[in-house]
Amino acid sequence: MNTKCLAFDFVYSDTITLGPGVQEPSSFFQDGPSLSSERITDEGEQKLVHWILCNVNRRQLLLSKICTNPGHHLDSILDKEFPRSAIPRGGDIDFIVLDGNNPTQGVCIEFKKVKVRIDSNGEERVNGLNELEKLIAQGNARQSQGFWKSYICAVAVVDSHQHKTPNVFLRRGERQEFKRFYDLANMSGLHPDVGILLMEVSQPTGKSFNAMFGFGICEVRPAGILAQPIRLTEELQALFRKSMEGPA
Repeated sequence: MNTKCLAFDFVYSDTITLGPGVQEPSSFFQDGPSLSSERITDEGEQKLVHWILCNVNRRQLLLSKICTNPGHHLDSILDKEFPRSAIPRGGDIDFIVLDGNNPTQGVCIEFKKVKVRIDSNGEERVNGLNELEKLIAQGNARQSQGFWKSYICAVAVVDSHQHKTPNVFLRRGERQEFKRFYDLANMSGLHPDVGILLMEVSQPTGKSFNAMFGFGICEVRPAGILAQPIRLTEELQALFRKSMEGPA
């Protein structure tokens, strides 16, 4: 097994809603008295991508890993096959961004979610690890289409509010089964031009993940840069032109 050290960049956030009148003392990054019904493990992959991008800190952390040009970036979250003229299609593309707003530099990412629930004893229930193998075929399909950069990304969403560890930052997956999540780079068959990302999204307390979260990202392997085909560039231009025009 590859023993390469994986370095994650993390951002943590906690918010408290202030109402009228005298406020009770509050502490950040602590367990609260109530349990929100909004659990990150219940979110589908497309909604999860929306959630990652809707926050400026999470968004910039992601773009800093996959984009090389500073400045404005156009992006689109897709739930349909694109581009329709390309063969092989490889199913739906999850996310496309134009690096530096340049249609000749399309960056695509395919996501797969792994769900982790940690109980009060620290025992973990992990679902979705076997789905990670599908990323290999999807990543290879995107590379064959000729995107400037192609990435695959495994996202671990961890609900650990039941964990008794006082330090909420330590409520993460650690046991042997979950460690398979970090072994994505060692899966066979992935084209060497396809980049690899790992993400961790933690919900360590009873608060909603919209109020308190941990978000980490690691670029395990950078994507190789291709000379993007003219036809693909034209299709990207049409896609983003339509998205900017909005519904008719």
